[in-house]
Amino acid sequence: LCIDGMRTKIVESNTFMVRLGPLEGHSTFVFEAQCRWIGGKAQRNGEMVAGFEITDISPEDLKILQEMLKEGDATSG
Repeated sequence: LCIDGMRTKIVESNTFMVRLGPLEGHSTFVFEAQCRWIGGKAQRNGEMVAGFEITDISPEDLKILQEMLKEGDATSG
């Protein structure tokens, strides 16, 4: 998951809405995440990168996220 052009600070919480394509029956899922780290510049474009921890997600949206991750594993390996 990549988000471009977002400003954040460590321990700041943000709400994310992810729009989906191929998963039938679901168009979006939402979760809240807290910034845990901000690191050096990304190799591709020189922008800063950050890591987030999901702090709140509904059971329904968690299931969608798990399906999305499972599909990603299936296509990468």
